[in-house]
Amino acid sequence: MTAPSVDVSMRDLSGLALKTTGSGSANREDLFEIPAAWYPDPTERHELRYWNGVVWSPHVATAGRVSTDPV
Repeated sequence: MTAPSVDVSMRDLSGLALKTTGSGSANREDLFEIPAAWYPDPTERHELRYWNGVVWSPHVATAGRVSTDPV
């Protein structure tokens, strides 16, 4: 199985942060603003990691080979 080619130059989520309301709590709607896709691995252990739209998944890709590695 190979990972899809992805242009991630403008989609680096390594600095992902939630927006907050004036009360300091995260808006539930903001959790789903970033679409599910392959992005640069925020742990920097692999080239890509799959963001499922809510959390980072254990699915990773390096040199086009897909595997798993817990976050």
